[in-house]
Amino acid sequence: MKRLSGLCLGLVLLSGCSSDTPEERSDRPSAVVITPSASWRDSLVLTAPGGREVWFTTGRHGQGAEGQACVERSMQIRSGTDTLIVPLLYTGAAPVLVDDTTMQAELWLDCAPGRTYLVHLGTGRPTIVP
Repeated sequence: MKRLSGLCLGLVLLSGCSSDTPEERSDRPSAVVITPSASWRDSLVLTAPGGREVWFTTGRHGQGAEGQACVERSMQIRSGTDTLIVPLLYTGAAPVLVDDTTMQAELWLDCAPGRTYLVHLGTGRPTIVP
């Protein structure tokens, strides 16, 4: 039992060790922090036929290549009491209605637009525009 507790204590002590200096750790890019929707104000960004609405909800802070800051937001599609979350598509620009069932949005990363996606308003499913 003593040997096991000694091993556990050693592992705990080693887990706090790092060969990096404080300066090296501060040079590392920080992880993207997704902020819960309670701290963001939901914003209506698009209305579609049939009563569907697209809302910006949660968000994350981004930093561009030249150090500029931005906010990249996730989206929900709402219709009556139904809510669909558009998965893994954070954007810095309002989506555009393509037709009655589809919107187009750009995936943003580090404050810059990237790939364009078509999102089905009935399922919330994004697909890459070829």
